[in-house]
Amino acid sequence: MRPHSSLAAFALVAWLAPALAGCSSRGSDAAATAVPSLRRYRIAPPAGAPVTIEVAIPPGWTEEPGRPDEPRLAIAGATARLLTFAALELRGDAAARMEKAIALQYGADAAGVERSDLPGGRVWMVAREPENLHARLFVPFEGGVLMGVAILAREAESRLPEVRTAFESIAIVAAP
Repeated sequence: MRPHSSLAAFALVAWLAPALAGCSSRGSDAAATAVPSLRRYRIAPPAGAPVTIEVAIPPGWTEEPGRPDEPRLAIAGATARLLTFAALELRGDAAARMEKAIALQYGADAAGVERSDLPGGRVWMVAREPENLHARLFVPFEGGVLMGVAILAREAESRLPEVRTAFESIAIVAAP
């Protein structure tokens, strides 16, 4: 079994369950039955070998064409200034790599940033800035850290749980 493939499958099932629960035998709204699309990307750090990930992209999200190794996503009805995935090649054990990646994005003390430690050494963080929400999910892999990156306009705050759910579905399929 591929590393974390069960995590991606669980996320897909977790996403499907509420949508299917709302269905009735008399038909249902198309949005209620829409399911995420499992996508695969090869994300290369600035200097280093690419990491292959799978992620469940929600219905209503679109992808800029022609950028398979540097996906740029958009959320229908929301201002996403940046919605993508990035990788950093870092040395040290998983904890040291995560600490370095977080410090590079939010500063050494990450002051004022909301943090949620998740299973598998993952970390979800959100900085609430005057005009933007800067959210990231950090995922350790051998030799680096993969990040789901979202910079949303403050008026898109209601979409943050959707972003988090999508990012939590990230599975490392192959690392250098």
